[in-house]
Amino acid sequence: MLHASPAWTRAHLEDEREAVAEALVAALRERIPSLEARPLHLAAHLWRFALVERPVGKGCLYDPGLGLAVCGDGLLGGRVSSALLSGAAAAGRLLEQIGSGVTPG
Repeated sequence: MLHASPAWTRAHLEDEREAVAEALVAALRERIPSLEARPLHLAAHLWRFALVERPVGKGCLYDPGLGLAVCGDGLLGGRVSSALLSGAAAAGRLLEQIGSGVTPG
């Protein structure tokens, strides 16, 4: 999976998806000239509305009464690592509830 910077993405938002996918693979090959593998599947998704301007500032949103946790990059910041950390925070909250023996509802 390849991710582009917000600036690159803004510059290519109106490009055809196939052209975006090919451009990203070409950029990867420029950086790793010895790369010989060819993608088995190539698709681009342009996350037009995914740029987080003001993250919530919490790892996850959690309602113990419902046993529901919400996670995502919008909570900590607009990066893949933010989504991963948020998912870990949500899992931690749910596991705490399971470990405490309290069931929602």
